[in-house]
Amino acid sequence: MVHRIVAGSGLLVLAMLLLIFFYLLYVVTPLFLSPTVNGQKTVPRHGAEPSLALGLSDNGQIGFRIDSQGYGEFIPFAENQPMSRIQLVPALSLLAQSQGERQVYALSQPDGRLVFVQPVLSRMENRSPVWDYPLGEQAYSLGLPAQPLRYLAVAAVGEKHAVVAAIGQENALIIADVDKNGVRQRAQITLPAGAISQLLLTPDGQQVYLLSGKTLTLWQVGA
Repeated sequence: MVHRIVAGSGLLVLAMLLLIFFYLLYVVTPLFLSPTVNGQKTVPRHGAEPSLALGLSDNGQIGFRIDSQGYGEFIPFAENQPMSRIQLVPALSLLAQSQGERQVYALSQPDGRLVFVQPVLSRMENRSPVWDYPLGEQAYSLGLPAQPLRYLAVAAVGEKHAVVAAIGQENALIIADVDKNGVRQRAQITLPAGAISQLLLTPDGQQVYLLSGKTLTLWQVGA
């Protein structure tokens, strides 16, 4: 009797070890396989204009884009049909996207004025996505001549507060706070002549980076 119990216990232990082995094999095997992409899906869009911004919801069910004509469009992948396009600004010359938790887009019009928009992608299935204007639908002037901006960067430092850095046609760098009370200029810097490659703003709006050729310049800008 004791011999049978010992033998049965041993077989049970061996069976458990085999189960653990096959489970680990099942878990580890995908690590050694080549990555693949399945379930390719094509969804038509309303306009043929090129996209200046593209995004995706957290659950991957809804995409969005902003095109070069200033229209915003949501694309529900499950429905195979994009939603109606919405004109976010009358005309669009330049676009900048904030980095960090808040996804805000600064849309610059040909006269240099800015409109701020934000895609609101609800996680609830019964709520449609919408375009929000966190600072209102009005356009904000940075105090530069009414000309297209050359470079633009934005940081969403609060729900109703953005910091922008912009370079106009006269090669002046403007750093300003924008909220519903208007525009408050932090600094205005006349830049030396030379080709500018990139303008960046940290998510907290405290540092501005300017790349010109092989030279990288950093400004620490207080509130």
